[in-house]
Amino acid sequence: MTDKELVKLLDSVAKRRGRRIVTGKARGGKRSEIITVGKQGKYLKYRIPPDPDKVEDIALLPTIRAAIMHAKNGKVEVRKRDFREKVRRRKISTLLCIVMDSSSSMAESEKIAALRSALDTLFLDAYQKRDRVALITVHGHEAEVLSKFTSGVDVVKKMADRVKFGGTTPLSMGISQGIEIIKSKISTEPSTVPIMIIVTDGMPNTPSVTGGDVFEEIRNLGEKAKDMGIRTVVIDVDPEMRGQSLAEIMEASYYHATGTVSEMEFRNPAYTEEIEKALYLQMVNPELKGFVFRNFPEEAIDEALERIRNAGIEIESTGCMYHCDPDRPEDMCRECYLKNELGILKRKKEPIPIVVVDKDIKPEELKGEIYLKYLLTPSVFRDVNRGLLFIKDVDLLSEESARVIADVLISGVNRVEKDGYVIEQKVRFSLAGSSNGDVPEVLREFFISTVDADELDEFEMKVRSSLYQNEFDTDPRGFEERMAEKERVLAERAKKARDVVKSVVIPEEYAEIMDDDLKELTKSIAAISSRVEVDVDDIIEAMRLASYDIEGVEAESAHTDVIAESMRIPLVNPSIGLLFRNFPEEAIDEALERIRNAGIEIESTGCMYHCDPDRPEDMCRECYLKNELGILKRKKEPIPIVVVDKDIKPEELKGEIYLKYLLTPSVFRDVNRGLLFIKDVDLLSEESARVIADVLISGVNRVEKDGYVIEQKVRFSLAGSSNGDVPEVLREFFISTVDADELDEFEMKVRSALPSARRNMAEEIKRAREMLNETYPLDSQLDSIARVCFEMNFEGNSSELRIVEYARTLAAIDGERVPENRHMLAGIKALRWRIKGHEENEQEKSVSGEEVMANG
Repeated sequence: MTDKELVKLLDSVAKRRGRRIVTGKARGGKRSEIITVGKQGKYLKYRIPPDPDKVEDIALLPTIRAAIMHAKNGKVEVRKRDFREKVRRRKISTLLCIVMDSSSSMAESEKIAALRSALDTLFLDAYQKRDRVALITVHGHEAEVLSKFTSGVDVVKKMADRVKFGGTTPLSMGISQGIEIIKSKISTEPSTVPIMIIVTDGMPNTPSVTGGDVFEEIRNLGEKAKDMGIRTVVIDVDPEMRGQSLAEIMEASYYHATGTVSEMEFRNPAYTEEIEKALYLQMVNPELKGFVFRNFPEEAIDEALERIRNAGIEIESTGCMYHCDPDRPEDMCRECYLKNELGILKRKKEPIPIVVVDKDIKPEELKGEIYLKYLLTPSVFRDVNRGLLFIKDVDLLSEESARVIADVLISGVNRVEKDGYVIEQKVRFSLAGSSNGDVPEVLREFFISTVDADELDEFEMKVRSSLYQNEFDTDPRGFEERMAEKERVLAERAKKARDVVKSVVIPEEYAEIMDDDLKELTKSIAAISSRVEVDVDDIIEAMRLASYDIEGVEAESAHTDVIAESMRIPLVNPSIGLLFRNFPEEAIDEALERIRNAGIEIESTGCMYHCDPDRPEDMCRECYLKNELGILKRKKEPIPIVVVDKDIKPEELKGEIYLKYLLTPSVFRDVNRGLLFIKDVDLLSEESARVIADVLISGVNRVEKDGYVIEQKVRFSLAGSSNGDVPEVLREFFISTVDADELDEFEMKVRSALPSARRNMAEEIKRAREMLNETYPLDSQLDSIARVCFEMNFEGNSSELRIVEYARTLAAIDGERVPENRHMLAGIKALRWRIKGHEENEQEKSVSGEEVMANG
C-alpha cells in the first residue's frame, strides 16, 4: 500500500455507520463525522427535542408549522411542545492512540524504514485533520505511556523519533494501556471517535501474566475494544507480513507498511574522531603547534574539517577581510589601524577561519599579488589570518610553497613585492595537514606530532567501528541525531576552553619535566576537558599525541598506580571481580595500603559485622534486635579491606560455632560490605574456592556444628592476584583481568616518570556509588553490545551483562548517567581475556583433532 492508502484507510475507519444523534462535548476536527444538535455543522433536518427546556438551536419554520396545527381562531400560539430543534452534521476531532512496538525485533533497517514512513504519514495527516494523538511504547516487560492525548502532534512525533529499540514484545500490555487511556477520555467526550493504531512486526512474545497465552490475551482485548466502540488498525512493518494474523485475531483493519531503507550512508566516525580531537586542540589554543595526519582516509579528514567548521567557534574581529584583532592595533591592516586611530573601529563575532589547500598550491596563491600599488589580490594568508591552515598531502608540497609558508610562520608577516612596491601584513595561524610521507624539512618544526592511523590500537578501532555500525544499522536517524548531539557538546566545550586555556595551571612537579610545546598541548587537553589544572591523564594523552620519547624510565614503577586506580571498580560495583595477573607482590601491597589510607568509608551500626543500618533484612541478630527496640546507632567507619593468601582454610573463612550462638572471628565476618583480596588465587585450594563461591552466590555465610546452625548475610567485592588460571568455581566472579604483561608500555613509562596522581578517591567512590543505580545504557547501546559480542566471539549472554556492568561503573565514576562508547569499549577490552582463553581452547581442540587424525 502507498501512504495515501493509509490515509484513506484511517478516514474509512473513522466514519460512523450508525445515524444515531449524539450529544455532549465534542472538539472540532476534519476527519470523523457525527450527527448532533447544537449550533455548529451543516443543517440536515429537525427533530422533536427530548427536553424542550434545553433547546438551543430552534428550527423556526418546523416549530411554527407545529404550532399552526393547534391554532384557534387564526391565532397561532407557540408552546414548548411545538419546539423543533435542528439536527446537524459536523466533523469532529478523532482520538488516535498509537501503540508502538519498540522491541529488539523491530531494530532492523527495513522495518525501521517502514515504521518511519508510516508514522510520518500518520502524524502529518493527524496534524492536518486536527486529531489528538497519544503514544504508548512496548518493550521488555512493560508498556510505557509516553504521551496521553494531545493536539501537539509535533511533540508526539519527536517522542516517537527518539524511541530506542530493545527487549521483548509485551504487545498485550500496550493494547491494554491503550484501552485504558481511551476509556478515560471518552468518559468525558462520549461523542468522539477513538481509533487504536498498533504498529508492530506481528511477533508478540511476552504475555502480561507469566505463563499466559499472549495471542489469547490479544484476542480478548480485541473483543473488549470492539465492545467499547474502539476501532483498531494494525500497521504491519514486517516484510513477510506477520502482522496480518494479528489483525485477524483482533478483527482489526490491516495496513502493510513498506519503506525505502534509509539512503543515509554510514560514515565510520572512529577515524574522524581521532582527527577532530587533535584539531580541536589547535582551535582551543592558537599557540599550539600543528598535527600531521598520516594514512587516514580522505573522507575522514574532510568530515573532521566540516565538523570543526560547523562547531560555531568564533573570534572577535574588526570585520575586515583580514579578520584583524580589535585588541591588537600593532597587527592591524592599514584600514583598521586608521579606523582605530579615529575611534570608529567596530567589533564583530565571526567564525574562526579554516582554509584547506592541497599540494599544488602556488606561492602567489598563498601570498597574493600587488595591484593598484597598495592593494593585494585575494590570498590564502589573507583569508587564514587568526585561523587554521590545513594542507592536504603536505609531503608533496613544492619546496617553494613550503618555504613561503615557513617564512610567514617564522616572521609573522606576509611580505609582497612588485615593481618596487612593498606591502606587508601581519599574519598568524595554526598549521595542520595530511601526509603519507615525510613533511618538507622547512615545515617540520611547526608540527608538534604525527598521528598515524596505522599505529592506532587495531582492536580498539575495530570495536569502536563495530559499535557505531551496529548503532547505525539499528536506527540510522537516531544515530545521526546522537552524533550531532555529541558534536554539539564537544563544540560547546571547545568554545569555553578557548576562553580558559591561558589560565590552566600545570603543577610544578609536572612542569619540571615538560618543554614549552608539551605544556601548551597539555593545557589545551585539560581545558577542553573542562579542567583548570592539568592532571596525569592529560599529560599521558599529550605525550602520546606528541610521540614523546621517555628514556631511562622503568615502566614497572607505575604498577602501584594502575592497581590502585583499577580497584575503584569493584569498590563501586561489588558485582565486578577484578584479577591482577603478573604484578609484583610489592606493587599489590603498596596499592592495598594506599586504598586503606584513602579514607573510603561506609555507614554502619558499629558492630563486628559492619551491618548496614538501612538494611534490617541483612543485619546480625544483635543489630536486628536493637533496630526493633529503636536503639540502633549509626557510625562512619573505614571500608573493610581484608587480604588473604592461597593457604586460607575454609574454617578461617567461615568461622566456627561456639556457645551455640556465637561464631569465632572469621574472614567473612570481617569483610562484610568491604573488599576481599586473595593473593595467588590460582593456588587456592579447591575447598576454599568452593566456600567463597557459595557465599558469593547465596549471600549467606552458613556455619553448622553439632546440630547448631548460624547464618549471617554477607556481601563483599572480590579481587585477587594470579600468575595462572583461576579456580573454575571462581572464574565467573572475576569479570575483568588486568595483566601487567599487556599494559600499555608507553603509558606506564609516563606514569613512572610523574609523581603519583593526586585524587580524592574516597569522594570519587562515594559519588560513583550513589550514581550507579541511576546509570544505564540506552537500548540501542545494549543491542550494539549484543552484536559486537557475537562478532568478537564472546561466549554466552553473561558476557553482555558483564560489559554493561563494567561500562555502567566507569560511567558512574566519570559522573555520567548514560555510558558513552568509550565506557563500552573499556568494558569490551576488560573481557578480552575471555576471548583469548576461548580462542586458545578452540586452538587446542583443533590441534588435538589433527593429532587424532594423524595417528589414524
